[in-house]
Amino acid sequence: EDPTALSTVSWMATRGSLFLFALFPIFLLHCCRVFAFPLPPHLHLRSRTKPLCQSARIVCQTAGRVQVESIRMQSKETSEEVAEEDIVRRAALDVGSACIKLVVADVRCRPGSVPVVINSLFEAKDNVYMTEDLEKHGGTEFSSAILEKSFQALKRMQKLAEEKGATEIAGVATAAFRKASNGPAHLMRLREEGIKLEIVAQEEEAALGFMTARSACSDLDIDRMVAWDSGGGSFQVTAWEGGKVVSWMAGVGSGVAGALLVQRVQAGCLKQGGSPNPVALEDAEALVVSLKEKIGACPPWMLDKIRSPGVTVVGIGDAYSIFHLGAQLASEAAGEERHRFSRREVWEGVQRLCRKSDEELFSRGYTREVDRARSVVPKAVLLYTVMELLGCEAVLKRQTNGNGLGVLIAENFWG
Repeated sequence: EDPTALSTVSWMATRGSLFLFALFPIFLLHCCRVFAFPLPPHLHLRSRTKPLCQSARIVCQTAGRVQVESIRMQSKETSEEVAEEDIVRRAALDVGSACIKLVVADVRCRPGSVPVVINSLFEAKDNVYMTEDLEKHGGTEFSSAILEKSFQALKRMQKLAEEKGATEIAGVATAAFRKASNGPAHLMRLREEGIKLEIVAQEEEAALGFMTARSACSDLDIDRMVAWDSGGGSFQVTAWEGGKVVSWMAGVGSGVAGALLVQRVQAGCLKQGGSPNPVALEDAEALVVSLKEKIGACPPWMLDKIRSPGVTVVGIGDAYSIFHLGAQLASEAAGEERHRFSRREVWEGVQRLCRKSDEELFSRGYTREVDRARSVVPKAVLLYTVMELLGCEAVLKRQTNGNGLGVLIAENFWG
């Protein structure tokens, strides 16, 4: 045997092993992309990334229809490299009528292109019942107590955002602030603390809801999805039609439904702080009538959209939303977890909720706080009523933390 030949073979084998070892990380990354295995978080900044959602500036119209300029919501991979200098860590706040929501995320912000959420990092929420307080005070202004509670909650959110490394914080205030005369002064106080919030028109809120729903349901065709966002003070039903966002909306949410039940149907007084429970079935039926009168008819173009073949109505919201309650009622009846529920299942659920005390509703898991049991029946009745007005037979629930994802990429609120 030739020692020189053996030495050469050994050298070549060593070099070959080193070469294969060097190629292994590249091969691993390729497999992760091809077979959809999750990449480690630190690789997401410079790897090809699947955006959660893309969008651009929101342009409002006064006729109840919203155009979103150059909206791009395809969840396709981008071939562009994502440089660290293009990444901004943002904290988006959604100050709703019953809850304050926070989302912290890394967003690609490149001049001349639309923002893209690269990685959602942190979420938080705090229940502050603004609409309920507003209704107790004549529907025109907030009490000083609820404003202080809101201020302290937002300061806590600001601290959390800073702890998570957010360098920008901004957000929106919705239905309750559109009605309250002392809302703008409260937002000025918050701005002095570095918390920039803007009161958005309902048309803008609808567009943000659609952007959020789209990112939560990227598997659905944009032309075959209708997004439904419902809070304490308003609801928005939104679709994509002719290259723009179109909406049907009303200033009626679960807080308003609760006030109608107590004041109009049961002839009670909100200021006394009492619960409407147990609610008689006749009162629930009367609330349906009152809600239909207050909301009005759904426009024909939305009815046509809902009836179109293959259209899915997506309800977005958190664990306190009317859609979570609808899915819970359907799951209870089916004996298994359900994320899609029908109008018939909701009304059957309303019948089960009637004649139950606060303690019974709490013990059966319809609410996480016994003093919030008073809102359970109004939520379910509102859900059923709007489904009936829409001619909607079924809704798919998608859990989201408010419209934070939409705020993160809407350029109006940043800079």
